[in-house]
Amino acid sequence: MPFRTLPRSDTAHLDALESAHGKLGSIRPGEGNPLSAKTTARLTKVLPVYRRELTGRHGTLGQQTEATSEAKRQKDALRLYVTHFFHALNMAIQRAEPGFRAGDRTYYGLAASQETLPKLVREADLLRIAESIVSGEAKRIAAGGPRLTMPTARLHS
Repeated sequence: MPFRTLPRSDTAHLDALESAHGKLGSIRPGEGNPLSAKTTARLTKVLPVYRRELTGRHGTLGQQTEATSEAKRQKDALRLYVTHFFHALNMAIQRAEPGFRAGDRTYYGLAASQETLPKLVREADLLRIAESIVSGEAKRIAAGGPRLTMPTARLHS
C-alpha cells in the first residue's frame, strides 16, 4: 500500500513547497504538468509569502531569545544586589555599627526582628523589594542614619 510522508514542521513545509516549485520549473514542454493550473497558480502565489513570513518569524524569535537572556541577566543581577544589600545591612546591625539598629529594617518593609532575607521567588516580589530598598534607604538617611556604602541603594541605569 503506498504512503506519503507529510511535513511536520514549518521549515519542512517550506522545503516541500520549494521542491514542488522547483520541479514545476524543470518540466519540459509537452511532458504535462502533474499539478492543475489552479494548484500551480496557488503555489506560485503562496511560496514567496510563506518564505517571507517564516524568515521574519525566525528573526523575531532570535530577538525574543536575546531579550529573554538579557532580562534574565538583569533579574539575576538585581537578585544579587538585593541579597547583598540585606546581608550588609544585617551585618552592620549585628556588629552594632554606629547608626544601624534592628528597627532600621522597618524602613525596607521588614519586621524589626527579621534577620532572614525576604522571599525573592517571583519577579514582582523582587521588584517590590528592590523599590523598598531605594525608598527605605532614602527615608533612613533622612532620619539621620548613615548611608550603607557597599552596596549603595541608588538606582543604576
